[in-house]
Formats: sequence, structure tokens, C-alpha cells
Amino acid sequence: LKEALKCQHNTVITHWEPPSKSQVKVNFDSAFLQQSNKAVSGIIIRNYTGLVIGLCSYLIHNVRYLTIAEAYTCLKGAVFAEEIGFSDVIMEGDSRIVIKKLQNHGNDRSAIRGVINKIIAMSRIFWNIEFRFIPREANGAAYAMAAWGRGSNFLTF
Repeated sequence: LKEALKCQHNTVITHWEPPSKSQVKVNFDSAFLQQSNKAVSGIIIRNYTGLVIGLCSYLIHNVRYLTIAEAYTCLKGAVFAEEIGFSDVIMEGDSRIVIKKLQNHGNDRSAIRGVINKIIAMSRIFWNIEFRFIPREANGAAYAMAAWGRGSNFLTF
């Protein structure tokens, strides 16, 4: 039993995994353009079969750090899921910092606290919302949306 638990603990997700039937999964990622203080968010919403229900890309202006871009992208993803009408949502991103702050709800004094607080306040709208870390290798579709949106300076769907 001890060996089996040890093997489970070391398991790393390397591909996207679907949510349960009642949920949708919102994957989000950002492409940071440091030289111009811009970032592009990529958001993709899928159901339990992997069917893409929604996807979008946003240009974010005046961003100095990737972590801030990731937090804004998570917020945009939650807004997008709520606008479509989902109430049972898994938010999945590859920024450990953002995900940990959303999971802990602690007294945050970081540069992203304002955005984190907005996401936490917005999470009350949902019946259920979970925040999960996913390795970059398993978040490729969201990153592809961000990379695709690089050439645009307006909201794209």
C-alpha cells in the first residue's frame, strides 16, 4: 500500500484530462510580450467529452509581469464561463503562484492581490468552482490560443 501511494504521489499529468459530466473545464494561459508590456490570454472551455464549447483570446495592455497576465487571464476565463452560463467549473492554469493564491484565500500582499480578490469575489457566482494547477505540457491548447491571439489587438473568438 505504501508503495502504491508513493507511485500515485509522483504521477505527473502530461495531457489534458476531461472534467466530470456535470462540469466544464476552463483552461487558461498567457503569452507575455515583455518588450511592449502586453500579454495575450488564451482561454478554452471544454466539456467531459473534450468538446470545445468556447474559446477566446484577449490582448491585455500595461502588464509588467507574467504572473499578473496569468491572473488577469484566469479572471477573464471565469467571466467567460459565467457569461456562457456555467455554474460548475474547473479553472486550470499553469501558473502555480496564481493557482495557490486562489486555493488558499490567505492575506495576500502581492502585486496580483487585486486580481486574485476579484476572482475570489466572482467565484461566489458559481455553484462550484475549483482552481487546479496543470503543467505547461498539458495546457497546450490554451497556450495555442494565446499564441494565436498575439497578432490581434482586440477581443477575438
